[in-house]
Amino acid sequence: MSVPLFLFPRKLKGNENVPEKKKPLSFKDMIQTFYNMAKNPLLILILGHIGLIIFSASGTLPFIPKYFETQFKWTSWKTNIVVSTTFVLMSSIGMIVGGVITSFYKMDLRKCLKFSMALVTFDLFLVWIPIFINCPQTELEVTDFLRRHADSPTPVTFQQDLNQLSCFQISSLKLQCNEYDYEPVCGADGRSFKSPCYAGCQYHNIKTNTFSNCSCVGKTQMAKPGICSNTCYGGIYLALVLSIRAFIGCISFSSVITALIKCVGESDKAVPFSIFIFTSTLIGWIPAPPLFGMLVDNTCIKWGLLPCRDTGACMMYNLNEFRLRFFILLTIIQIVSFLFLVVATIVGHKSKRYISLTVSTKTETAEDNIL
Repeated sequence: MSVPLFLFPRKLKGNENVPEKKKPLSFKDMIQTFYNMAKNPLLILILGHIGLIIFSASGTLPFIPKYFETQFKWTSWKTNIVVSTTFVLMSSIGMIVGGVITSFYKMDLRKCLKFSMALVTFDLFLVWIPIFINCPQTELEVTDFLRRHADSPTPVTFQQDLNQLSCFQISSLKLQCNEYDYEPVCGADGRSFKSPCYAGCQYHNIKTNTFSNCSCVGKTQMAKPGICSNTCYGGIYLALVLSIRAFIGCISFSSVITALIKCVGESDKAVPFSIFIFTSTLIGWIPAPPLFGMLVDNTCIKWGLLPCRDTGACMMYNLNEFRLRFFILLTIIQIVSFLFLVVATIVGHKSKRYISLTVSTKTETAEDNIL
């Protein structure tokens, strides 16, 4: 963006008036300015609303791909495409549309607040929907097949084509499957097993990446890596709902940012935006990811183990708890942020302090056009 900026002349045509020299601001003036900002109730309410919205977004973005992968058994590439179209594309379009609407209709402070509250009210009906979009959790079969054959050890053989490469026992001397092993396989009969050992598999074809002679599976005795997929379409519905919410939310966000700048006097318009950056970082970007991460970790029911026997990554989640805790938290945040916006709208309309800040469409300045 710096390249086209260099193409602009130092002075624009029709702007030859020399601005008046202003007295440089002192430290005392800066303290007084921030003190005035702290006494502005509308500014505080809008910052509270924005901070909660960013808190929700910064907590959702890191973990929504994991949610799609665990809840709907989507692959990473498919999840990344969905997240990109849901949050990046729709959010960008929403910000542009919101800016165009605010500028085209020359919205003043009160109109921005009412317009944003109408959108957030509609979004409040959508935020509940993901709580009820789910797919049944796949149950892993845990068998004791190999344990019943402890007197006749059956090794697991790795094969490539028809040539045997190596042969070794996958379990202990008594052929009891290691309960810490987690390498899910999907049997040809549609059942999922915790590992090839639990499926009773004897051979692993490296070329086709399939397991054979799986005595706990059906007639074909074949299995493949991974948990068996299902025909649940919940992921598509959830992606659609999140896309609509991202689009509406960013239109509202654009209008709220305009109201944030318009709720102060002309000389202080740059201050609320700097406070907004500080507040969004302090309330939103810093605490949200660890909090959401702790919530997600508490829904784990199977942890992996590192070679040193330390706890590794989560291998399996309680999908029902994951869904409920994740989206109920987002719903609570949305409700609280909505209350902040409702009170801000009431204050902006009832308080005489902000009447002089409303911008008439007939006397709109060049600065308002930029906003």
